[in-house]
Amino acid sequence: MNNIYIVINEYNKNLAKRQPWYSVKKLIADLKYYNFKVEIVASLDLVPSTFTGNVIKIFGIKDLFFNQNREYKLFYLMTFPIYDISKFLSFSFQTIWENWSNLKRIFIVSLIPRFILKRVLEKSDETIVISDRSEKYLSTMVTTIKYIPFIFDNWGKIKKEISKTKKIKTIGYFGPPFTTRSFDDVIDFFVWLNHNDYKYNKKIITRIERDELIDIEEQYLSKIKSDKSLKVISGFLDRETLVQELLEIDILILPFKIVMSELPIVVLEALELGIPIITTEDSGIAKITKGQKNILVLKNFKKEKFLEAIKFIENCTNDNFEKVANNIKNINKTTLEIICQK
Repeated sequence: MNNIYIVINEYNKNLAKRQPWYSVKKLIADLKYYNFKVEIVASLDLVPSTFTGNVIKIFGIKDLFFNQNREYKLFYLMTFPIYDISKFLSFSFQTIWENWSNLKRIFIVSLIPRFILKRVLEKSDETIVISDRSEKYLSTMVTTIKYIPFIFDNWGKIKKEISKTKKIKTIGYFGPPFTTRSFDDVIDFFVWLNHNDYKYNKKIITRIERDELIDIEEQYLSKIKSDKSLKVISGFLDRETLVQELLEIDILILPFKIVMSELPIVVLEALELGIPIITTEDSGIAKITKGQKNILVLKNFKKEKFLEAIKFIENCTNDNFEKVANNIKNINKTTLEIICQK
């Protein structure tokens, strides 16, 4: 059995839906399938100096200063979202202010000059990206390979059945009330629907992990508090309750202004559950879902896109997730064969 090292600080396999732990958990399972013994270490300094195999390192700020002689083959795995500073210039002050605690690390990294980032990435033998967004951005600097960390069968045999006789559709949102998740734009969309006399039921499931998010949620919900077609569920639902609430939604709106971690798993999980999705390019899954009838990928979710969203809501149908799953498996097979080569 061959050894392979994965370098990640404070690995916690129980943080199932968060990056980089989610990606590493999936990668470990795939490498074991290829008959590798996986060793988890906290830093490159803990990789034996005599090791000549392959090492996968979760890319981080400290790698900007890495300059070590090595015999092993080094792969950088990019699970942290790297943006250009121009992304932040497109945000309102309110968006930055409300989300600064989450945005500050991404903002600091965006200040790194491209030529420095390019020089650092070139120190590795391969750069692994996990989304369309990171592939598009980083492939201008180095050659990239793609690995899509998605753990299948999240819902067992449960799958939403699309009703052909339902007269009024339910559109919904699931996630924290972050404006980085376009929560403000979703609320504006619901207000716009009412003003234009579109007859839809609406459902918002917000994940509240911190008390300060309650005030932010209430601030935006105040715009539609009189809407009798709206159902709001706040808190942190257990998995069984969550799936039952999601199954009542006919189309999920899951847009992103910016991602806090690469490849938001929630979008792929919703598709696997059988719910049609409206999302944005930052979710990073446009390529693997191309041609699907159950997803609309927009550049952003602003007012000028609302009519396009309506057209999708009225005409979308469910589609076979197996096509997406096969795309993921084919991409991963190619990359894993590269990783597993000596």
